[in-house]
Amino acid sequence: MDTTIAIIGSDSPMVADARLREIHAGDFEGKTIREVATDEATKQAWQAFVSDRSFRAPNGESHDDHMARCAAALDDLVLKAAAIDKVSGGKRRLLFVAHGGVMHCVHKHMTKDYSGKSSPHAGNCSIGVVDATVDCDTIMDWSLRRWNDVAHLQAVQTASSTI
Repeated sequence: MDTTIAIIGSDSPMVADARLREIHAGDFEGKTIREVATDEATKQAWQAFVSDRSFRAPNGESHDDHMARCAAALDDLVLKAAAIDKVSGGKRRLLFVAHGGVMHCVHKHMTKDYSGKSSPHAGNCSIGVVDATVDCDTIMDWSLRRWNDVAHLQAVQTASSTI
């Protein structure tokens, strides 16, 4: 969160939601593919984990669990912001700073594509702009306006190449 504060400042209220963390890969956490393939049972579990969205990593979670967790967090945060707007008459903007796996879940949730197909890539430091239509405390629709936008990084690249 320190990096986010350094970029956007500390004037904006910030909420850290643990549900927007990367997938918990359990016993596979911190291991290379070579380390995972040390024995046949672990290798088979890894293959199931990467090919079956419902397979729970040993001592971790499944991709479906991760998706449900991220979707619930996104919905909750959007609905809380909408409730504040209803009282204040304003239009609140939310900024999500997250890793790629979480952004993958966000995209799938907004597009209602819960299949195993991959969603469009969200590169490092990319920006996605989304609108949510809320009516009577229900999210009616999501509108994806931009995804994987890295135009803001061009200025950084240009500046660093002139130093």
